[in-house]
Amino acid sequence: MSFNFTAEPRVTFLTQIIKELDEGLLRVPRFQRHYIWDWDQQRDLLCSVMEGLPIGAILIWNTKLQNIRSFNHIGPFKVKSIDAGYYNSYIMDGLQRLTTLYCMLHHPAERYIDDINNADDYFVYCDLSSKNVNDLFILKSALSLEEQNKPNLMPLHYVFDFKSLIKFQRDIPDGNDCWLDKADEIMGIFKNYKIPVVPLESDSQSLVTKSFERINTRGTVMSEKHMINALSYSENFDLVEEIQCYKDKFLTGIDGWSDISDDILLPILKLNLNISIYDKNTDKIASKLNIKAINDLFSSLKLLSEYSRKYLKINTPDLFPYKLQIIGLAYAFLKKSSDIDIKKLTAWFFITSYTGAFGVTARQSENVLKDFIRFVDDGVFIWKATQNPTVSPLYKMSTFKSARVKIWAFALAENQENKAFKLLNMKKGRSVNQIDSIFKNNKKSGMYFISDKPVVLSKLDKCNYTKNFIDEELVSIFYNKNEDLFEKIRSENIYNYEINEIVKPAAKLLNVTLNYQKY
Repeated sequence: MSFNFTAEPRVTFLTQIIKELDEGLLRVPRFQRHYIWDWDQQRDLLCSVMEGLPIGAILIWNTKLQNIRSFNHIGPFKVKSIDAGYYNSYIMDGLQRLTTLYCMLHHPAERYIDDINNADDYFVYCDLSSKNVNDLFILKSALSLEEQNKPNLMPLHYVFDFKSLIKFQRDIPDGNDCWLDKADEIMGIFKNYKIPVVPLESDSQSLVTKSFERINTRGTVMSEKHMINALSYSENFDLVEEIQCYKDKFLTGIDGWSDISDDILLPILKLNLNISIYDKNTDKIASKLNIKAINDLFSSLKLLSEYSRKYLKINTPDLFPYKLQIIGLAYAFLKKSSDIDIKKLTAWFFITSYTGAFGVTARQSENVLKDFIRFVDDGVFIWKATQNPTVSPLYKMSTFKSARVKIWAFALAENQENKAFKLLNMKKGRSVNQIDSIFKNNKKSGMYFISDKPVVLSKLDKCNYTKNFIDEELVSIFYNKNEDLFEKIRSENIYNYEINEIVKPAAKLLNVTLNYQKY
């Protein structure tokens, strides 16, 4: 009871898939579940595209059947309806991803169906002034009318609306050429992004329905890993099975690492095979795969997990500011496990974290990683990836997934000599708490502490004042209800510590010149 793979997996442009959806050539069968993704999932998908990371393959069901009922809309937007042809295509797996991309990148407002859901839930702005990819995308529904009119906010769907994009760029105020460049870069990344597609064929509707139910019940997604497995599979080699086997061998019992995701594993594997992490040629990858490469991959991850706990106080992969840092550091241990400069690796981690080196575009991220690979291979670090790398204060607490929030939290934990950094559950934010006071809604960074419960300053032991970047005078300011002054002084104290105790020593070690914004 299975599908036949009647064609080789292929890679196609995102723009082509969106076009096929819009023209009704690729349809959503009625047995598909409804769209359920929330904003965090949607933003993560957009960020992955911006960073050039894989988002998984799309499964397409091709059939000669002409009686398959399909929806006439995707999200809140009506799509074109065409008569069934000799050969028809339906989305088998990937609807949540494709709905997000279609509605937010194409966003055909003139075809909005108002009895389904709110179109503004799919209207996304790009903040062209953002320094980090996690802060790039903003929902229209989260902004006031006044905020929506800011000249640095570009509607994401202008990526596929060239006339509107040109008009928007003409209206950008003088002196903001960087916004023009950012808009062009965003357009280029989304238009050139490619997605793996796996075509499946069957003319049995009952088989399709049962198979669809099985896929969704198990939460199975045809990822890049599964595509490569399909292409490299033999009686003696099963990539999925080998990965699980080596996970069990090297990472069992290591907190968080045994569940490390495929979008980290595969890029490391590619680097070990001398293939770019952005190369989506699954045939080439499959042809080079071997057991030694997989063994080396997990051996390097085990070394990385030990290093990160000891030197970075990071116990789980999700606490790294950027996934690409894991990929780069794993490559270092993979290539030079017995001859590695730990201090320089750590300095690189801090510099890339504080400058947001991996948080802008896929192109810049690729260049940063190339610089690091050359450093690992040749032993000489040359910063060529970005111009004028700048360190900026954390003014306001954004999502706990933000790289700047993570590295800010590291600095606070380091100053507390908190060796149990695993208590800092950034995913849920449980160990980053505000002062328990009337100022609870203040989102500025100086109002937050590293603690497993809300902080009450009056109950804080004075011996812990310095560790929390406060003193008696600052506590007095707080209880005199001078919130702004308290927050400003404490934030500045934290930022000065970050610069003088963490960033400058790292820059000196790697001979890198950085710019430092004043608080």
